[in-house]
Amino acid sequence: GQRFLFYFGNHNVVKERGEPRLAYVFTASRDLREIHLALDLSFGRPGVHWCWHSDGEHLIGYGPDPDDEAKLCLAQVHFDGSDYRRLSRHNSGGHVSASPLDHALVVTDDTRRQPGEVLFINTRQDKVVQRHNLSRVYGEIEPSGRNPYRVCHHPVFDRTGRNVLVNTLPGRYAVLCELDAPGSGLV
Repeated sequence: GQRFLFYFGNHNVVKERGEPRLAYVFTASRDLREIHLALDLSFGRPGVHWCWHSDGEHLIGYGPDPDDEAKLCLAQVHFDGSDYRRLSRHNSGGHVSASPLDHALVVTDDTRRQPGEVLFINTRQDKVVQRHNLSRVYGEIEPSGRNPYRVCHHPVFDRTGRNVLVNTLPGRYAVLCELDAPGSGLV
């Protein structure tokens, strides 16, 4: 690609200290001559896990719902910070990836339950079209914080758009899993 994104912030702020959360997503040209503030998710605005959309022009992730900025939704924004819009009312705050074959098909994870879910969402219809329950915790109870007993699924489309790679934790050691994307046999 010709551009990259970078994050500036303190997303692990300790709430008891009363510090405001800072969260800025910037994009830049490879030579750093064109820097854009794509998203400002600071001071109480919800949002996490932004990455490049497969179209190379937009970012995709979870941010404030345009209808209610206190709520989270799956959204997209142009790399220069313009054209912010909701793609889906889905609000897990998971890690999202857009299909290079069909830009309206996204995959995300939902870690609010155990086992975790990997969901394929058709953003044209704002509808979950496929879900997979996959293990993400080793043991009966999920310990808080970063630890060796949990993984995030972090689903990501491969460059063909036919498969998705996913982290799982079916036992003591993590295993990379491959899922077929919906409709991948029809392409």
